[in-house]
Amino acid sequence: HRQGHGGVARNDARALALHHQAAKAGSLWSMLMLSDMLAHGRGTSDGAPDHHEAGRWLAKVREGAKKAADAGEAQGMFILGYLLIDDGGQGLKTDHAKALPWYEKAAALGHPRAMNSLAYLYANGMGVERNDEAAIKWWTKAAALDNIDAMQWLARIHRDGANGLKVDYVKSMQWYLAAADQGSGFAMNEVGYLHDAGLGVPVDYQQAMNWYQKAAALNHAKGTNNIGVLHEFGKGLPRDAAQAAIWYRKAIELGDRESMYHLGRLHDAGNGVPRDPNAAERLMRRAAALGEQRAQEWLKTKGLGADDDL
Repeated sequence: HRQGHGGVARNDARALALHHQAAKAGSLWSMLMLSDMLAHGRGTSDGAPDHHEAGRWLAKVREGAKKAADAGEAQGMFILGYLLIDDGGQGLKTDHAKALPWYEKAAALGHPRAMNSLAYLYANGMGVERNDEAAIKWWTKAAALDNIDAMQWLARIHRDGANGLKVDYVKSMQWYLAAADQGSGFAMNEVGYLHDAGLGVPVDYQQAMNWYQKAAALNHAKGTNNIGVLHEFGKGLPRDAAQAAIWYRKAIELGDRESMYHLGRLHDAGNGVPRDPNAAERLMRRAAALGEQRAQEWLKTKGLGADDDL
């Protein structure tokens, strides 16, 4: 529920409730996730952070992880490493070099998340000299144990030709498909995009739509936006700006800045929706505030400062 994995739509409130239940039953990972969600106000009734309660659960997970690690449990070792990098929003200093040995110990015991985290440190030279070979080795080991994040990293570096690899869209597709089979909405959207752009496979807008729809069913914002794009630009189906607007609005509800830009364009032109310059400007300002460069450029072109009050 928290990440929209496993074929389950993302639902922060539900995730918070489930983590609270599991944390009370002694799950160290749920204690950690509960602390993080409370610190950032994710899933709370009013959307406001609860730093006091977050700190209380963080203290519990620290104590529990130390006991578990002392008992030789990989999960405790992993969490001690994790806490040295991600403090659950408590503002503590991170230390990648100190996290590394905890990840190494947990990875040696077969902990998939630790393998993925260890790979990330090697890939980025964080707390250790950068080593692309080691990063790929640990990502591959984690992926073999069905770690979705590792699968997606392997897909990404093959797609981008990063970390010493050449661009290989076929292998990228294979890893994204593997993650999609595990229920990742992010991966479903990426499989759709590869079909949409014809990367590693022939252009196939129907396949793209199928995968975007699967991602959208899991409340994946970008997949939802991409359905709108297919409708607006008539990719594999008749152009339909009104239908595109419906999907852009759904994606905006999920926080997608690109859809804010697209719907703003439609309102500016009166394409598929009533022409409404004020609505267009509001949407462009929201998108610009979230870093959407095309919205920032639109505001400048209109003589409207992107940094004006929203």
